[in-house]
Amino acid sequence: MINTKIVSKTSELPPEWDEIAHPDILLSRKYLECLQHSLPQNIQLYFLLISKEKALLGIALLQLVRVNLKEMLREPTGYRIERALTNFFSDLLKGHLLVVGNLTHTGQ
Repeated sequence: MINTKIVSKTSELPPEWDEIAHPDILLSRKYLECLQHSLPQNIQLYFLLISKEKALLGIALLQLVRVNLKEMLREPTGYRIERALTNFFSDLLKGHLLVVGNLTHTGQ
């Protein structure tokens, strides 16, 4: 049977993590420790462990992103209609995104 487990700290990662992540340095434990301490406040980092009979088969990096348009846009300085539209759409565009991967870099 295949099991999955989600952990939220690099200290909870099993020793085999780096073996599976090799040669991708962007999945290495040391890189992920740095990433964990430098992410913006609206991003939470999680690690997916896929195993079968206690043997680690696969790994994935997950990021839960809190999206709030009002925090992402500059404060409207112009006309009253601009402020009203910004406030209206920012109330509509709130939520969370689950990203499998890393929003802080591009590549493989």
